Amino acid sequence: MDKFVEELRDCIAEFNVFQNHYLNLNVFSILLYDCLEADGYRISHWHDLYNLFIGLIDDKEQSLVRVTSLELSADTQGIYPGGKVTEVCSGLFLKHYHMFVQNIGYVAELELDPPEDHNYNYWLTKKFENTFRLLNKLSLALIEITESNDSTGKYSQAVQAMSLSAHTNQDLEHTLQVLLQKGDSIAFADERIRKAIGDGYYLEAIALQESRIADRLCLNLGFNGRRAHKKAFANLIEENQKELPHGLPEQLDKWRRDRNKFLHQMVRSDFQQKQIAAEDFQNGAKQAAITGSELVEKIECWFRCQVYREQNPFRLRFAEG
Repeated sequence: MDKFVEELRDCIAEFNVFQNHYLNLNVFSILLYDCLEADGYRISHWHDLYNLFIGLIDDKEQSLVRVTSLELSADTQGIYPGGKVTEVCSGLFLKHYHMFVQNIGYVAELELDPPEDHNYNYWLTKKFENTFRLLNKLSLALIEITESNDSTGKYSQAVQAMSLSAHTNQDLEHTLQVLLQKGDSIAFADERIRKAIGDGYYLEAIALQESRIADRLCLNLGFNGRRAHKKAFANLIEENQKELPHGLPEQLDKWRRDRNKFLHQMVRSDFQQKQIAAEDFQNGAKQAAITGSELVEKIECWFRCQVYREQNPFRLRFAEG
């Protein structure tokens, strides 16, 4: 790695994307210009990238752009022409991000003909390693904004609907309505689980907990265009094993066995085996219900990451090629 690239990557690492919800467009454009140059593509001037984003902003959005005057030093004159710094609100990047990334390919004159029905990142192949580093940092900042501001969960449901409808024959609106109904069912199930554990009805709790966990595992398969070969709980755990955090599949499988034991073996057992004492059975079922609630929480945390981080439309990936 040459010194220029090494210093550039240090600059990317230190770059604070949004400060108080605003991005310094001057610094960002220069960094992007340097990244493209380091990746072997030269643009006539960093102003071209600056103007590329400014050109996407319409008159009604000008209030979200701040232009302020600076006292310039010899080192900063090239960064802030006319002594002006332009800062852009994060909301404008949420709106224009995909078009901006797509248009970089045109400004850089990459001589790539976008394929029909191309993705916005069609030009961003693995040879654009440094450019990807910078754009991905912007992407992750936008993902963080969508996650932290989704108090109602509507953004999450919209992301799920887009991911699922892309792999099925159902239209987006229908899929979204199903997910909204599912949200009501989940809230009802969670309340029933809480009440069942509080009242000592542990078998009801663990039955609902399996349903909650299985639902998330099924949806994750759907996000990736896969369908469960069998909807048995053990199969769902196995088919999601690669995506689940380390150790969680084993925890789920152990709990699955405990759950089956307490759901089915209070009375039904081999006549040659010792019967489980009623008190031991109740204590074991209680512990299974407590563990089940912990696992539901872990699965929800993982599922949230899958939706916001992996399925999020701001998630940047290299294009194939």
